[in-house]
Amino acid sequence: METYLLILDSFLSILLFGPLVAAYWRGTWGIADLYLFPEDKLLSQCLSLGGGMLISFTMMLLQDRFNEWNRKMSSTAFLVISRIHSYILGHACVHYWRGIWGFLEYTGRSLHSASITAALSTILLVLFRGMCDSVAAPLYTMTDLDRKDYFVIPTRFKIKSNFSLKFTVDCCFTVICVLGTVAVQWRSIWVLADLLLAPHDPIYSSWLSMAAGNIFTVLLLVAQWPLMKIAKTLKRKESKFYILVLIEDLMSLCGNIAAVLVWRGFWNLQDQFLLIDNQKIVWALHAGSVTILIILLHFKTVTLAGAWTDGDVIFSGEKIFFETKFITSIIKHRDQQSFQSDLPATTPDENWNTDKTGVAAISYNSRRENNSNISDDTRF
Repeated sequence: METYLLILDSFLSILLFGPLVAAYWRGTWGIADLYLFPEDKLLSQCLSLGGGMLISFTMMLLQDRFNEWNRKMSSTAFLVISRIHSYILGHACVHYWRGIWGFLEYTGRSLHSASITAALSTILLVLFRGMCDSVAAPLYTMTDLDRKDYFVIPTRFKIKSNFSLKFTVDCCFTVICVLGTVAVQWRSIWVLADLLLAPHDPIYSSWLSMAAGNIFTVLLLVAQWPLMKIAKTLKRKESKFYILVLIEDLMSLCGNIAAVLVWRGFWNLQDQFLLIDNQKIVWALHAGSVTILIILLHFKTVTLAGAWTDGDVIFSGEKIFFETKFITSIIKHRDQQSFQSDLPATTPDENWNTDKTGVAAISYNSRRENNSNISDDTRF
């Protein structure tokens, strides 16, 4: 049954969460274009870059404080504050990328410059072991069901969250080096698609991009099953760690390309059919996607914040490579609630994360859940 649910979740991610997340980003990006000093492009880009980077860094630095507040929040307070937190962080991510992309426009849009940028950013992500962070919806989703770790934003070196110098440097490296490089890689692949996919016919190019991206996504979702079985076989044979990491990097790169193609197609189709006559429709895209994602308990998917480490997925013991659980997570959450209700009474501090709202402290993200399974000598 679990296998069938995972397959269903994969197609729901393609049909539902991919378009919703892309719509959120297009709407939020468009709002910034309309109202953030549109008459001064350079100033607008600087504010987006600086503001997005600062807020992302601050949210990451203060995550331990948010976790402390979380333990003391009522159910209602958590539901409100957690969504506000994600909303602010989502804006920060969009603005950070908008600033980076704006400055990259000064490098030109030639095949030569885009190819070099794509190659360099990919090499850097491999060296940072952050290639997995370039994957987004529809091949990566995140539920809002995890109360205990809701405010956790993983950093590259997994330093204990506090205000130490090590943790501060870890946050800086994560935001500037890892996440910044992901934004650069996305932009370079996007530009390559602009230049190679029917560049003289924008509408046809958009449809072609969306079709190619979705077909590639389906192929990857099918290929992930035998891949994870092969990975388990290699582990039993005690193969070298970096062979498995290389396999994960290749899958992540393919997933990144598929996601970029899907987003580019959907993004440009919105420009061609929805925003061509009225740019203020970006408000409808923004509000509609936010509302639906909150209702579906997947609003955190829009926040491309935090850094997982290459190797987390391939060693997780999961059946699938790409995190696209929706119905599976809800059922697991329900089962956990039933299990909690059968346990003996606990103290308030022990049971702070399981309340009458049904929001339980369960982590469904295999990257976070199984990260502790990787030894310290292979994690860095």
